[in-house]
Amino acid sequence: MKTDKNNRISRLSILTFLIISAILMLSSCSSNAAQQKPKIGNPYLQKLADEKNSAPVAAIIKDGIQQIDMNIYSDRYEPSVIKLKKGLPAKFNIKSIDNFGCGRTLVMPSIKVYKELPENGEVVLEALPDKVGEGPITCSMGMFSGKVIVEE
Repeated sequence: MKTDKNNRISRLSILTFLIISAILMLSSCSSNAAQQKPKIGNPYLQKLADEKNSAPVAAIIKDGIQQIDMNIYSDRYEPSVIKLKKGLPAKFNIKSIDNFGCGRTLVMPSIKVYKELPENGEVVLEALPDKVGEGPITCSMGMFSGKVIVEE
């Protein structure tokens, strides 16, 4: 009788531990996102800032290489929508700022980019956009999003 009770308590403890661990793991990205994204007190100015970040930013072509500067945080990409030209090498100058959790993994499958980023620091990535179309920019868990647009 006592053994059955101990087994039930043991199984319940393990189940509780697993549930709490899963919740903490899944919330690591979203809790950082909620805490770190600066908000502007004025709703009109916030709307303008959000629209600016969602507008496509074209890479600057210099010496035959497309160059784009990005700031990457735990919860967002700036810019979040990037326009590239097909067939020209692209160079991403990335500044990782207070980037914790799953946001440290940058994934752009349409241009074959998968890179672990530092929490703070700078990284240069190179890619060759070889197909016209749109593809996602995301973290390793798909929680944050952006877009790469490749044009002729």
